[in-house]
Amino acid sequence: MKRSLLSAGLALAPFAVLFVLLNAGIDDFFGRFAAASQVAEFMVKYWWVMVGLALVAHALCYVVAALRNRAMPVWRRVLWSVAMVLGIPFIVPVYWWFHSEPTTSVNA
Repeated sequence: MKRSLLSAGLALAPFAVLFVLLNAGIDDFFGRFAAASQVAEFMVKYWWVMVGLALVAHALCYVVAALRNRAMPVWRRVLWSVAMVLGIPFIVPVYWWFHSEPTTSVNA
């Protein structure tokens, strides 16, 4: 995995989602969309389920990447995977930072 702006955004996505939801206020953020349709009403009512599922899907992608990483011993792959499942928004950026390859610029 290369260190790039896109991969940094994906690794830090849970922080961005939590920041927006906590700063905007859940009712203010979703409340104005509630009257738009039944889908919007469902989203207002069960926003926490969708955020939770998005976080689990996000962690699952990184768990698969950790388990496929042949540069680490098996016990470390399993340890990273368990840590990601237990601390989804906090461990994924740490894993990304430690196990991504820095991009190098050629100044020759």
